Amino acid sequence: MNAVTYDRANNQLVINNLPFDGPEGRYDNRFTMSNGARVYASRQTATTGLVQYYAVFIESDAMQATAAAGANWIQYGNAGANINRSSFSLPTGVGEYVYVGSYAANRTFDERSGIELFSGDVELLVDVLDFDPVEGIQGDIVDTVTNRTRVSLLNGSDGRNLPDIVLAEVSFNNANGTFDDGTVSTFSPLDGDEWSTGT
Repeated sequence: MNAVTYDRANNQLVINNLPFDGPEGRYDNRFTMSNGARVYASRQTATTGLVQYYAVFIESDAMQATAAAGANWIQYGNAGANINRSSFSLPTGVGEYVYVGSYAANRTFDERSGIELFSGDVELLVDVLDFDPVEGIQGDIVDTVTNRTRVSLLNGSDGRNLPDIVLAEVSFNNANGTFDDGTVSTFSPLDGDEWSTGT
């Protein structure tokens, strides 16, 4: 997935470079999650779009974010994430920022096909002044996703609650507002043991 366009007039996503999602790559709106994130599904006919894809989509005044994955691939399959941003700026003289917003995600599996959708709330802490710059990187990020809930593919209703996601420190490039890598984990609410991890 290397490009996403939001067709506002028809409330559709046009996603490029995912195979078997239909010749036009058009995704129709299925429902809106309780936190405002929207879910789209690829078009299917008898002979096209034979791998069903789902995309979660969030937008603000300056940003559109999309994550899409197929329901029929084993392991990760063909999927992707895309962010379109019209502007980026930070006030001068302030080094720490807090972003509070909505979280939407899809999850696929290692040993079987299928897809799950999630909603939640995110709090992102950014310090752009520390650490001192090293090779163009200056700053630090930590993050927590709370109220993470599995969402029904049928109607968008909220289902089972899941443990919070914690993002370990990740370096921040304050010249262009990007960050790379970083480790995320979930932990058991019973004994605190790590349940899952990713990057």
